[in-house]
Amino acid sequence: MIENFGQNIKRLRQKHQITQEDLAIAIEVQKQAISNIERGKSYPSFENLDRIARFFNVSAVDLFGTPAEIEISSTTAILDRIDEYTD
Repeated sequence: MIENFGQNIKRLRQKHQITQEDLAIAIEVQKQAISNIERGKSYPSFENLDRIARFFNVSAVDLFGTPAEIEISSTTAILDRIDEYTD
């Protein structure tokens, strides 16, 4: 799971069209810390992990899951809201 973390942070950051510097400012760390996280060279503290999750408004699966796990997780969320889309 931890091996997916850096890739998932990069994916989320790119999806939201923000730079490493923007994310670093938002969670109050150095830009190099974001770079190191994305490259798997280091991992955030629990406090910064919480800040990242809150910033992107995501679950642990979105941060640590494999692409398949993330897809399954989002499918469940969509199915839970399916009644909102019926007339």
